[in-house]
Order: sequence, then structure tokens, then C-alpha cells
Amino acid sequence: MNASFYRKMEIAAWDLVIEYLSNSSAVRRIVKEWLLLKQSQKMGLYAATIAMGGAFGFFLGFAIPQFLVYIQ
Repeated sequence: MNASFYRKMEIAAWDLVIEYLSNSSAVRRIVKEWLLLKQSQKMGLYAATIAMGGAFGFFLGFAIPQFLVYIQ
């Protein structure tokens, strides 16, 4: 009974989101930069740098509490 109402509300919400994202200059700029980066030869280097930075932060988050327990 309410399923069709919820479906209509969902479609209306997505229509608003799509309209906003289509007209947003910030989203257009991000998509443009992403496409230029994706087509460049440095994509692998950037991806590796981001992955290494993420791994470093992840392991540092585990190491600091262990180090603090060790020095107490």
C-alpha cells in the first residue's frame, strides 16, 4: 500500500539530487580533474601514494596505543 508512495518519494529525491549534481560547478570540476588524472600516466603513482599513506595511518593508529602501554 505504501510501497508506491515510498517509491515515488525516492524517485523525487533522486531527481533533486541528480539535478543538483548536474548543475554543481564543484562536482563538474571534480569530475573533470578525475578524468584528467585517470587518463594520465601518473594514476598508478598517485594510487600507490594514497594507499601507502592510508596503510601508514592505519598501522600508526595501532602502534601509538601499544607504544603508550609499553612506556607506562
